[in-house]
Amino acid sequence: MPDVASRKRPRRVLAVERLSRETDESTSIRRQREHMTRWSELNEHTIVGHAEDADVSGTVSVFDRAGFGPWLTEERAGEYDTIAAVKIDRLSRSLIDFVKLIEWADAHGKNVVAVEDGVDTGTPTGKLMAHLLGVFAEFERQRIRERSMDSQRDALRNGTWHGGTPPWGYMPVRGADAKWRLVIDAEYLPVVQEVVARVIEGESSNSVAADLNQRGVLTSEDRHAERTGRPLGSVRHANGCSDAREQSDAVRQCDCSREPSQWSSANLNAMLRSRAMLGETVDGAGNVKVRDDAGMPVRRAEPLISEAEWKRVQDALDARRITPRRSRMVSPLSGLLTCGVCGLPYYRVNDGRGVDRYRCKSATGKAGTVARCGNPSILGDQLAEAIEDIIVSHIGNETVTRRVFRKGADHSRELEQVNRAINDLRDDSEAGLFPDRQEYQRRMAALLERQGALSALPNEPDRWIDEPTGETFADRWNAAETDMERRDFLLSTGAVFTLTARDGTRPGEGAWIVRMDRGEISRDYQIRITRLDGEPVLASVLRPLPKGKRTAPGAA
Repeated sequence: MPDVASRKRPRRVLAVERLSRETDESTSIRRQREHMTRWSELNEHTIVGHAEDADVSGTVSVFDRAGFGPWLTEERAGEYDTIAAVKIDRLSRSLIDFVKLIEWADAHGKNVVAVEDGVDTGTPTGKLMAHLLGVFAEFERQRIRERSMDSQRDALRNGTWHGGTPPWGYMPVRGADAKWRLVIDAEYLPVVQEVVARVIEGESSNSVAADLNQRGVLTSEDRHAERTGRPLGSVRHANGCSDAREQSDAVRQCDCSREPSQWSSANLNAMLRSRAMLGETVDGAGNVKVRDDAGMPVRRAEPLISEAEWKRVQDALDARRITPRRSRMVSPLSGLLTCGVCGLPYYRVNDGRGVDRYRCKSATGKAGTVARCGNPSILGDQLAEAIEDIIVSHIGNETVTRRVFRKGADHSRELEQVNRAINDLRDDSEAGLFPDRQEYQRRMAALLERQGALSALPNEPDRWIDEPTGETFADRWNAAETDMERRDFLLSTGAVFTLTARDGTRPGEGAWIVRMDRGEISRDYQIRITRLDGEPVLASVLRPLPKGKRTAPGAA
């Protein structure tokens, strides 16, 4: 029997018809449409449209259905007054989804009707029912949240992976028990090891990130996207592209370009700071998130690096921290200069008259137990000009090499574990814990076999190798637009300049020996600073000195 309230005034009706299987004749689209037509005519309503979804499950959200979803938009909301279906399950089989539909309809001044179930949110009874449904829906949401949280806690405790982008250097793999776990991404591991080694060696995160971007090395997010067959990076929308405002990434259809994700010092530092590198479960800040009953971190995967290596990375990152005040004084040559007398760094200072100089750290008297070495300061502009002359004029035609880290093969850790297991097995046997002698012998034989195999393997140390890039020093130097880009370029080549003043040299004039070291290559240059009309100028940069004429640090 039609609700009395439904007859009060004619309404524009959107008739919703849905069928999970097209072969289900008892609730076919045709039968639903006939039912809705009779109801509308009896109540003097007008059907202004049909939202038809054939072969669509009732668990699919009403907002995502091809037939119904487009009607639930601001553009079409003004075309009808009532959303009606034969039964509630034709609208949705999800309580939460049905309540969301009622909330949307109420916000847009519409009522929802399920004819055979006697539901009409335009009546007091219907409103009460909608309120009760909302209460039950919230209860169900809470139960779902609790089940999800319990599932995640259980997953974290048991070392299983519950989804999302995996930590840097790892990949999820489904086991025989159908549970997902994190394992080391063997193909991507060399990237992690290279970054770790370069940071420990003292290279800045900015320099490493820039090099990774230049080489096209995938970020952690893009590596995961590549494995799962999804597009890399993100869409960069042009100005005026409607897709940038109206659609999600999953459904954008525009032709705007998609660009790979970029490395930055921020995301690189975040990954290097995170204990996820040790296989531990961490929170958003990279701190330990899950601990066992004894208070120890729960390890859900094999570590990418050792605890000692992770600590060295933290020390290296801490050492490069500078305050905002000092950051304004970062020198284009910082990290490139060392003293030829005491071996301490040379750093930039300003004499208060706008003249930059580089001086040995021992001159401050704050370099620990090292006394002032006496190596004088050198004028910054003239030193920078001399280094540019060395790079462009003297080695400009030489090919730039890129330092690449090669992980060695060190089996000592595994061998140590096997030796410990052998000793433990013998102790257990002596304590009478192995009444079955054959079981003891079987285990011992397996351990001894593994011990022999590991002992026979060669141990190769980690090392850096130089790979040609196909570019010359002059090309790279001239392509750089700023002093900091040139500095980062020199750092990437492993270049170090050692400064040693000849006798009688003063900051404003005199001769210096500048030794440039690049890996196994070492060359000495003599630069001379003189004064012209009272102003210091770079007078000359001599070609590499013959081996017999090289000057030892501190010698005349």
